[in-house]
Amino acid sequence: MLKKLLPKNLQFFDFLEETSKINITAAELLLEFTKSGKDIKTYALKLKELERDANKKVRHCVEVLHQSFITPIERTEIFELITRQDDILDNIYTAVSRIDLYDASEIHEELIPFAEVLKTCTDELSEAIHLIRDMKNFDRIRQIVKKVDDLETESDALLRTSLGKLFKEGDIQKIILRKEIFEKLEKAADKCETLSQIINGIVLEYS
Repeated sequence: MLKKLLPKNLQFFDFLEETSKINITAAELLLEFTKSGKDIKTYALKLKELERDANKKVRHCVEVLHQSFITPIERTEIFELITRQDDILDNIYTAVSRIDLYDASEIHEELIPFAEVLKTCTDELSEAIHLIRDMKNFDRIRQIVKKVDDLETESDALLRTSLGKLFKEGDIQKIILRKEIFEKLEKAADKCETLSQIINGIVLEYS
């Protein structure tokens, strides 16, 4: 009873929302590159900076978490929310850095559908994270969870289609390099689904 009456540190929601906006920016950069196919080094550097910013926010959030007696939601939930968001960015950055490393910008058009999925996922998840601050509008959060789940299924299908086309080319080196890029982007979508399910669990707990 006493714990419920004590003030809670709402700063955690700021960390979560700020990180979600970083992910939106990362997805926007990915989509811009896939549509233009130009300046991959510039995009890789911008994403590296975003990753550094996100890592700082994660570390700060965890430090505050260790120092806080009362949290607005469970500590483990806050930790999972912030680290799973970081996983999304890590996979987007890794994919783009591999495109740069392998000088594989020519595949940019093939990556547009993946980038579109990730842009929509990050937009939706950012809204969901904002909504859990007040623990209201659970119906909308459930809609978001369903949409992200559907988008991850779409990403799975995109990966299968992309790999099927790739294996027909017969160039082993190209297959190995491009396969890694496709899989990193699909993994980013998979992490989006993981995050949505964590949010869904919080909704189930507090609704």
